Amino acid sequence: PAASDLPRPPAPVRVGRAGFALVLLVVLATSLNTTAKFLASEPLDVWFSRFAFDMAYHATIGFPILVAAVWTRRRFPARGARQYAVAAGAIALATALPVLAWELGFFLATPYVHDPEVTPAIIALALATDVFRYWSVGLAITSAWLYLCTEAEHGAAIEACALTSSRCRNSCL
Repeated sequence: PAASDLPRPPAPVRVGRAGFALVLLVVLATSLNTTAKFLASEPLDVWFSRFAFDMAYHATIGFPILVAAVWTRRRFPARGARQYAVAAGAIALATALPVLAWELGFFLATPYVHDPEVTPAIIALALATDVFRYWSVGLAITSAWLYLCTEAEHGAAIEACALTSSRCRNSCL
């Protein structure tokens, strides 16, 4: 077959608008979930301030997860357990770093630094809980995205094979 008849390699993975939209949608939903309880009990400007802060917090966690997902797909394009294991590790790191940075900022900026009831174990448990929560959400979304990417590439490869097979049959007749 001619070079133009050969199947093309998959296009490079791009974040695109859909990736950013997905992160923004999750950030919006998470921020509404964590601040909705204050909507009835606080003035609108106070609630909006909380909501904006939560949006910033969740976005600085969500976008590194998106970068980790895209990095995983580019670096380990072959589907399978290895890709998912690398994604889990990359997302754990992408989650832990911003959570730790935010929590360190909160810790240094609040008066409970010298509270004897706030032990290192309590702080470590709070950090681990936050990292696990965001890692779980990020891993679920990334796993679904990796699966859909693989299915799209598989469908494109089947179409390319069918087209090549059809061309070969027609040229042999």
